[in-house]
Amino acid sequence: PITSKHLELDGLRPNPALSQVSVAFSLASREPAVLELLDVTGRRAITREVESLGPGRHVLLLAEGASLPAGVYWLRLRQGRETRSVRAVIVR
Repeated sequence: PITSKHLELDGLRPNPALSQVSVAFSLASREPAVLELLDVTGRRAITREVESLGPGRHVLLLAEGASLPAGVYWLRLRQGRETRSVRAVIVR
């Protein structure tokens, strides 16, 4: 696998998502890391602790799209003092 020493958040795959919600990202280390999906009001729809995946590139199935209402969301990845955010769209 390709490794990265940087925290990166590519976002949903695909974006907009129709059924399965997968997220592509890179972790910089084994430090605690959290991936969150927030609705437009800032409420957490999904939270996943992801540090156990280790440093490097990852694609994670975050949710089945049918379990989330259509709309605009924010994906946020936090590790240590760094945070990355990208917009995500779920459509029907």
